[in-house]
Amino acid sequence: MAELAGLAEVAAICGVSKRSALSYTKRPDFPEPLDRLASGPVWRRADVEAWAKAHLPLPPGRPSTQSERRK
Repeated sequence: MAELAGLAEVAAICGVSKRSALSYTKRPDFPEPLDRLASGPVWRRADVEAWAKAHLPLPPGRPSTQSERRK
């Protein structure tokens, strides 16, 4: 069975607060949850670790909008 990660584990893996981790999970490039439980979504720990390795640290400032990314 895959090792799972809830929001608290995502925060720990990424080295951020749970609030920041929640915003990361809403990014289109963040892995999809494996399932959703009563306590919230869960991800494969390996998927979250791979995402963090590829994307962190995030550049400072606000994320660009879709139209800015197309330029």
